[in-house]
Amino acid sequence: MGGLWGTYRDGDSLEMGRNKMRPPVLEQAEELFIPLFTDRQLRTAIIDGEPWFVAADACRCLGLDTTKGTHQTVRKLDADEKCVVTKDQHPVLFTGSFAHTSTLISRPGLFKLIQRSNKPEAKEFDRWVRHEVLPQVMDKP
Repeated sequence: MGGLWGTYRDGDSLEMGRNKMRPPVLEQAEELFIPLFTDRQLRTAIIDGEPWFVAADACRCLGLDTTKGTHQTVRKLDADEKCVVTKDQHPVLFTGSFAHTSTLISRPGLFKLIQRSNKPEAKEFDRWVRHEVLPQVMDKP
């Protein structure tokens, strides 16, 4: 095991009460969308047919501080709602970036972040994600 939450293999799991939850093992991103919320991007990758969002982008859209990274913000998400990817795994997510790793969050993880936010941007961001981003992403053939 290594990395922010570790590299998980079959048989590894996190204990969460009575349930065992595993971080997802994500294949190569099939598509990348970069919609803009006001002047902030929300990099969205389609992986295994599901949208995954770059956590740092989501935090910035919600007006949350990312100067020390996103670990504190996403630590309360369930293991299957977040994962750390490397530039080698998903190079398209890192175009123009010097970072070597990035945290991705699932659709339920994104909704949890929005729900927990008390920032004024959260309501507008939530509506934008539900009414513009997800229909556009999910309606792709």
